[in-house]
Amino acid sequence: MADNSLTIFDPGQLPAHIGSFFTEAGSNIQDRQTVPSLAYEGKIWSITIDGNRTKLMRRNSDGDEEPISTMRVVILDYAKRRGRQYYASNYDPNNVTQPVCWSDDGIAPDDTLPPPGTAVEPGKPVKQALRCDGCPMSVKGSKIVDGKAMVACAQHRMLAVVPAHKLDFEPLRLKIAITSDWDSQSPDAEAQGWRSFSKYTDFLKSRGVAHTAALVTKMKFDPNTSYPKLFFAPDRWLHKAELQLVAPLTKDERVQRLLAGTFTPNGVDGVEKVAAETPQPPVPTQPSPSSPAETPDENVEVRHMLDDDDDGEVVLPTLNPAPPVATAAQTSTAEATPAASDNISPDVAALLEEWGD
Repeated sequence: MADNSLTIFDPGQLPAHIGSFFTEAGSNIQDRQTVPSLAYEGKIWSITIDGNRTKLMRRNSDGDEEPISTMRVVILDYAKRRGRQYYASNYDPNNVTQPVCWSDDGIAPDDTLPPPGTAVEPGKPVKQALRCDGCPMSVKGSKIVDGKAMVACAQHRMLAVVPAHKLDFEPLRLKIAITSDWDSQSPDAEAQGWRSFSKYTDFLKSRGVAHTAALVTKMKFDPNTSYPKLFFAPDRWLHKAELQLVAPLTKDERVQRLLAGTFTPNGVDGVEKVAAETPQPPVPTQPSPSSPAETPDENVEVRHMLDDDDDGEVVLPTLNPAPPVATAAQTSTAEATPAASDNISPDVAALLEEWGD
């Protein structure tokens, strides 16, 4: 029997009587908003808007298409605490799933998850413990990769950024792994002005910078790792006119939503959270003696994560001056082009036209 699951949705194939049938009743299919994101999977930068992903590519001097290697953004804000997420199985790019358990602050699992011990289908979200501290999934050895003991529940930090070449672009959530957030083993990179994110913000603070949105930040991949690991460095100060565009964005509700745990933490596939349905106990047919309600142990020690912050003396990179002309877009000699896609939004297309490396 032929599969008509796609052909009936060909352009122009929606019958008029179907389109008008539920005009008055309305739709019962709810929208599920996906998080606007900047990602770097496979060391290739991409932007996802409304679920449509566009790889950021450029044409080199030979006319060949290549991934953009250095990203320039303005960091509007970032989560002050690391989050965590636990996946029950290894990552599969062809079958991206939601984490089984996650936390936005690294202290306790998300409130939308059912409590520990709740009977759920395999792979469905459920709290692994009441607190992250002491959770069996957050200790070293809870995951073994190539014979190496690791932590099953990985840490991350969320950033809210906007492309430096187009400051009126939709704010994007950038999720960075713990290896990009904290690194104490790259002295050569630091000597050249490149740092992990936490060291980068410490560096800015030590130089009197009060906010990450005061300057353009450039990001590149660590060439010494096979996995995508980021370094951060200052690029240039924002011009006064650019600051006037950026300042309201730092308080924008869209930025707050990106960092407030509104969306699930699974990268570009994050969606608005929906409280999990917890099975309800049956209603007793006979009255039973009342018993005190069970409450979590308030004496459980919550140990804040401490970083072994042992910064050595580093060379201060020189920031480039702000451009003499007030502009939010910077031109490039290399032509940026999107990967083949029929779903590129006008905003993304406009950004790619201006993108430089």
